[in-house]
Amino acid sequence: MIEYIFLVSLMFFAIGLYGLLTNRDIVRIFISLSIMLASVALNLAAFSSIYNSVDGQAYVLFIWVIEVIEIIIALSMFLYLSKKGITDINELNNFKG
Repeated sequence: MIEYIFLVSLMFFAIGLYGLLTNRDIVRIFISLSIMLASVALNLAAFSSIYNSVDGQAYVLFIWVIEVIEIIIALSMFLYLSKKGITDINELNNFKG
């Protein structure tokens, strides 16, 4: 059973990494990062259940806090940049102020 959880976690991480490397849209990049963090949290929860430890579950809560902070930053960046008309990551090179 645990092997399936690790396999699902690996697939989620691979999907997130693929999305991170191929997309140039800011929102899709942050969604890919969230998928990768969720796969790490799933992996930590699976390891904590194997070793009967609470440490992995505490790390999962810490990862959830990091994800919430990431979503807040991504949303504020998206709202600010959409007012300027920028949604492509390549357009940020020419962005000043």
